Amino acid sequence: AALLCLLYFLCENPAWAFQNAPENAANCRADLARTIDSAMSVGSERGIGLLLARLPEWKKCLPARDTALGNVYHKTGVLCYIADRYPEAVHWFGRALEVRQNNPAAPAESLLNTLNGLTQTHLLTFDFAKAEHCIELQLAVLRAQKQPNREAEADLYFADGQLAFRREDHLRCREKLRIAAAIYHEHSPANPNFGHVLNLSGVAADLLDAPAEALQFYRQAIPVFEKNGLRSDAARCLHNMGIAFNKLARPDSALFFLKKSADIHRAEGDSVEIARHFVEMAKVLVGQGQSGTALDFAQKSLAIRSSLLPDWHPDIVESQVFAGQVLLKNNREADALSLFDRAMTAAARSPRPDQAIAPMAEKALFLAGKGRENPGAARQAQRFYEQLDSLVQRTRLNFRHDDSKIAFAQTVRDIYENAILNALRLFETSGDAQFFEAALSFCARSKSAALHDHLRRRKAQGFAGLPDSVLQREQQLRLRVGAQTEALLTAGKSPDSVRVALQRALERAKEEQEEFGEQLETRFPKYFQLAYAPAENTPVKALQAALPDGALLLEFFAGDSNLVVFGLSGQQFRAWVEPRKPEVFEQIRQFLPLADGQRQGTAAEFCRRSRQVFEGVLEKPLLFFAEKTVPRRLFIVPDGLLAALPFDALLTAEAAGLDADAPFLLKKYGVNLLFSHRLLLEPPPARRWFGQADCAVFGIDYRDSAGFFAADSGLFLMAPLPFSAAEIRAVGQGTGGEVFENRRATAANFRAAMSRANQLHVAAHGIFNAENPMLSGLLFSKGAPGDSLPNLLTVAGMYGLQTSADFVFLSACSTGKGQLLESEGVMSFARALTYAGAKSQVMTLWEVSDRATGQIAGRFYHYLRRGAAKDEALRLAKLDYLAACPTVAGRHPFFWAGAVAFGSAEPLFADVFWKWGAVGVCLLLLAGLGVWLSRRFSTG
Repeated sequence: AALLCLLYFLCENPAWAFQNAPENAANCRADLARTIDSAMSVGSERGIGLLLARLPEWKKCLPARDTALGNVYHKTGVLCYIADRYPEAVHWFGRALEVRQNNPAAPAESLLNTLNGLTQTHLLTFDFAKAEHCIELQLAVLRAQKQPNREAEADLYFADGQLAFRREDHLRCREKLRIAAAIYHEHSPANPNFGHVLNLSGVAADLLDAPAEALQFYRQAIPVFEKNGLRSDAARCLHNMGIAFNKLARPDSALFFLKKSADIHRAEGDSVEIARHFVEMAKVLVGQGQSGTALDFAQKSLAIRSSLLPDWHPDIVESQVFAGQVLLKNNREADALSLFDRAMTAAARSPRPDQAIAPMAEKALFLAGKGRENPGAARQAQRFYEQLDSLVQRTRLNFRHDDSKIAFAQTVRDIYENAILNALRLFETSGDAQFFEAALSFCARSKSAALHDHLRRRKAQGFAGLPDSVLQREQQLRLRVGAQTEALLTAGKSPDSVRVALQRALERAKEEQEEFGEQLETRFPKYFQLAYAPAENTPVKALQAALPDGALLLEFFAGDSNLVVFGLSGQQFRAWVEPRKPEVFEQIRQFLPLADGQRQGTAAEFCRRSRQVFEGVLEKPLLFFAEKTVPRRLFIVPDGLLAALPFDALLTAEAAGLDADAPFLLKKYGVNLLFSHRLLLEPPPARRWFGQADCAVFGIDYRDSAGFFAADSGLFLMAPLPFSAAEIRAVGQGTGGEVFENRRATAANFRAAMSRANQLHVAAHGIFNAENPMLSGLLFSKGAPGDSLPNLLTVAGMYGLQTSADFVFLSACSTGKGQLLESEGVMSFARALTYAGAKSQVMTLWEVSDRATGQIAGRFYHYLRRGAAKDEALRLAKLDYLAACPTVAGRHPFFWAGAVAFGSAEPLFADVFWKWGAVGVCLLLLAGLGVWLSRRFSTG
């Protein structure tokens, strides 16, 4: 009986048996290690069977937390992963993780390997939340190490890049992979993951419309795979090269690499990759007009994928959408629509609901095409476009960073173009204003989405009552991201090690910002609800009511195929759709250098170009609205290249020269630019009656360059601005504001003024960096010794700042000039100020004259204080300049048309008539009261 009890105890307590039988445990570990080696060498399926068959024996002779058992679980997970048995892989990696987390003796490298395996498996099953959790655990392990394992750090960035890729955030994917590639290249260039990073970097670049850059990545990845004997991975690179060559319109090269890749995959028996091959072959054939053969390839791909993958998988959705497109080309409409419906149904069950965008857009486009003769089909298309709009908005809000939102917005721009056209077609046939509202709202949501989201988040923070400590923390994080971005951009040709360190610092700042954003949304649900609520359509009546008397709203959409102009006055609204004529935009390109002085031309050429642009852009809507009312003010929401256009300088009639009588648009209309018509619905700033505005005026004449420029600015010799002193003193006297001149005009003082002043005026050098517009900015004087702030306040550095200013006058060169992104607008210093919270500005489109701009600024404030709206004040100031200018050369639009009003046009001060009228009424009332009191008391 005692012997039986002892045997039972040993079976139930293998740890005790191990302690008393070390030789047996050692033999067990040795046998386990040999079996693992055998299992890894015989193939995944046989290897899994071998390990699972021996596992019960090892569990009897080893403690439950023994590192050797953790190795068995981990290797079983690896083999299940290789065999595409992902649920089992998750199970075994989870078992290994439990052992390694609960065993202090387990090496950090083994724990990181298991977490990485679990991350990769979750990524392949599209379980993003669990993958992100595993990445956070890896990051915590790495941070706890005194000397972090660089290879493990690269693995972490690789996994994080894969997660961003799966979420369709290709820009963030590329940023993370750039760091991973640099670390692998320095520490382990033979690591197969280095090849995977290069390959995925190429795919991300291709999806960001940079196929030439993608090819460079693929060519670097192939040798890494070949050194490791990974033929299938090398074949994937060859396949991706075929895709890139097809985008570069080189079909012969595309077919060569696709066929070369397919031969390897057939030899390897890789059906999933063969299905990819069929899809890309079909795309090449469609481009060559062989839609019948392309359909065969597309259907083969769909059949293979449907047999191997779950029906919600993105690869199946892709095949269904593409096969549907080819079916339409083969006039099989019913079959195509059926595939689109199946794809939408599958996407609804997918971990990625945004997969429904592509099939929904295809079906909506088909119905819209039918809607030209069938209003019922157009109405169906309209319902699909409304659903698409909602889905696009939700998807965009999932991206944490503006760059990613902008990149995503560019991919859906054609959807909005088709939605606008369909809605306007319904408006023309039915006369129902709701379709005009829908088209106008589609137009608004296709532009400046990142800026809208940011301003809406700021507003939501106020309404949700976030504590000051939270707001300060958020601003600190944004400032840190802006500073790190600027540091990386200014690194230029620094050594690779320096650039990698800066990239890693920027990535850490962005990750911290992302984590804080997630915490914010969890802790403050009201904020989340306000910040992420989908934007609704803007009622036409509300817009008309918001328009000031005599004002006309013109909003443009410059699509790939059409130029759309929306026009609204207080009584009428209409839209014009013109096929996008290349000559109109070519005329604008020819006109701009004549206006900004980059190209010298005759007065006759200027007049001809200016008149052509007016006819192509503004003439139709202005003639239409002039039939019933004569507008005096134009609120313009530009798009694309129109954002760089000096509308004031357009000629409304034929002219022979630039004399005093030239019929510039300025003579008839005040012009105010908006980034969205929704600004008209914002509450106007409170008008001041007699009190001085809190104004801060900054100006530098740059006469003492040695005293003003820091050595690290890279700018030592700047042309003096001799008229800036007179300008800022006149503005200071007119506004009663504090003047910061020369040495006091530092970036630090400007940043401080941004947070307290409600008006800002800057007369300084504006620097436009053509190679990297994010490094454009204002050049202030350097601060006191030891001041760490650079004297060049850049666009990148502005994005973390905040301002409460109602108005900013940027009397500096090129403050409205920057990189033009069709989905977002001009990424200029003026936009950065709007991002910071400035409600309105006067900005400049080119390198302006300090003398002329100073004169215009002085007159502008004169009219502004008399109660004029900002656009009207600027118009009157320009007319005063032209009237006072004694020379024809000085009347050239270069001198006066570069300054434009942007943002809220509402007056900042009460009108002089009403101001003194109110005083008169008060005096009369007081006099009447005095007379009444005197009579009452005298009678008494």
